[in-house]
Amino acid sequence: MHIAIVALLAAYFLIFPVYRAFYPLEIGASEGWIVYHQDAILAGNALYPAPDSLTQNNYPPLSFYVVAVIASWTGDSLFVGRILSIVATLGLGWTVALVIRQLGGGRIAGAIGGIWFVAFMVATFDAYVGVDEPQLFGQFIMTGALAWFLERDAHKRSVEPAIFLMVVAGFWKHNIITIPASVLLWLAVRDGRRAIWFFVFVTCCVLSGLTICVFLYGPHNFVSNMLVPRVFTPFRMLTAVGRLQFVLPALLIWAVWAWRARKTRPAQFTALLIGVGLVVHIIQWSVDGVNSNSQFDLDIAAAIGLGLAYEHAKIPGWSKRAAQTLVIAIVAARLALTAHLESALILFDPNYRRLIYNHAATAKKEAERVSHVPGLVYCSIKLVCRMAGKPFIFDDFKVQQLFLTGAISIAGQSVPSPEWGIDLLKILREHKIIYLSIDPRAGAESINREWPAHFLFGEKWD
Repeated sequence: MHIAIVALLAAYFLIFPVYRAFYPLEIGASEGWIVYHQDAILAGNALYPAPDSLTQNNYPPLSFYVVAVIASWTGDSLFVGRILSIVATLGLGWTVALVIRQLGGGRIAGAIGGIWFVAFMVATFDAYVGVDEPQLFGQFIMTGALAWFLERDAHKRSVEPAIFLMVVAGFWKHNIITIPASVLLWLAVRDGRRAIWFFVFVTCCVLSGLTICVFLYGPHNFVSNMLVPRVFTPFRMLTAVGRLQFVLPALLIWAVWAWRARKTRPAQFTALLIGVGLVVHIIQWSVDGVNSNSQFDLDIAAAIGLGLAYEHAKIPGWSKRAAQTLVIAIVAARLALTAHLESALILFDPNYRRLIYNHAATAKKEAERVSHVPGLVYCSIKLVCRMAGKPFIFDDFKVQQLFLTGAISIAGQSVPSPEWGIDLLKILREHKIIYLSIDPRAGAESINREWPAHFLFGEKWD
């Protein structure tokens, strides 16, 4: 019954990202940016632009190649990336369950932790689930490597293959550092000499990978792209703490159990995992351009902790089943307390389904309009420019960050403008690039529907 409750919530929240994934609406600005780089591989173009280019690629290369290869067999890389994101979300639920089992949880506890993670992600972070973005698949690889590490370590087998897989995950997405950092700290506590060896092993693997990248893409291009400066805003760390409200119930449930079981290996390991994940989230959130993905390591750790807390749930005077029921009631209630209505509207409102179809048609019409504009074009919605066959020639985020960090100066501008932080239109004109404002209905944000605004102000279905 407990599994059924959490699974029902996961299935319900999955409806929206799965349904949305097959429409050509841009889900967040980074999606258009990413798919252009996947296209670069298919077209035989440079994956890492020249340093003086108006574009950048500060992601490691592995995900672009895998998506591009699959797309060469099956079709559009945009939809390949979205499907991989959904697969990764479900796969993360499975690997979370494996880690819980490796730490002493039973099958039901593993299922609870894994399915809760899927439900939590699709209910809270739908801007990443079902999106052509490498973060979730990288997390899937990394969490699978953690489960493999724990399994091999428990049987006193060499753990180098699992640690190598963690390095591979880092070359899929570079900001997934909680698990390898926690593993190395865990080994350091148990056996300092062994930890030093593994640190050397990891360093050699990472340096070998970076050397290959420098050889393939050139030292100037690869290094300059990976090290494009960004604004660091310490005040953002406070907002990172505020965002923990979503995962807080699971963390509190884990903390009650972990304190009681603080001398056990599972409690100590999850405390390390959650502690490192919290620090990583807060630090990463202080950097411009880093969004909710900085929290995913912590969410994975919380799901592992939740599964173990469910396994060992205990309340004085209560039966174990009653204590476990309370755990499920708390996390299920937090999942249900969402403002998002999209899944319900897809199920029960044909007008909303028609709205999504119409907005997709708008995106195609906008692409047709853009295709007839001669010369270089920068679209406010990048996927529209891509559908129109226009090349990616301007990265507003890169130029903005270079200006705000003082890496470049722009004549006549010393104070950032309120919208973009810099007069990007002026730069576009200087480079003879035409800026086109795209109908907002061509973006997936136009189909988001939340309570209470949906009911208080109504909707005009078009």
